[in-house]
Amino acid sequence: MKIPTQLTFIQSFYLTDGGTIVLIGEEPNMTRHEITLYQSLLLHQIDPNKLPGRLYFNRQLIAVRSESEAQILRLLQTGEIIEEPPAPSEVNPTVKKSPGMVVGDDLKAYSAKLAEGKAAVIRHLRDQMIARVESQEYLELAQQLGNRTNPNND
Repeated sequence: MKIPTQLTFIQSFYLTDGGTIVLIGEEPNMTRHEITLYQSLLLHQIDPNKLPGRLYFNRQLIAVRSESEAQILRLLQTGEIIEEPPAPSEVNPTVKKSPGMVVGDDLKAYSAKLAEGKAAVIRHLRDQMIARVESQEYLELAQQLGNRTNPNND
């Protein structure tokens, strides 16, 4: 697998499936790549191609503490983030309160960044992804679930 040395992060997603983070980056030649850290809240494996709590690059599982993982972490740390002014709907977001909704701190923090604009959201999710992958919990979860990797990974 070839991991680029330079990306500009242009889009991000925070899924309410238990915390999956997706970052979309673009190389200078406009080739797009997806870095995904799957949720680690629900440990039962629904899809064998999406191990809970694991890092993927372009939908390929990355081996824990591998050279590929180190390259992706460097890419996350050094990649540029697209700077755009917030859209009018992001400047004054309408927040509707639902009486039966429970919102965790992670979702509250994400929602707060939405008001600051796209770059703030990407930066926030990137920082969360880096912290999680570098954590001892990440390593322990991989060991708990079995450090299963694709044969093509290092």
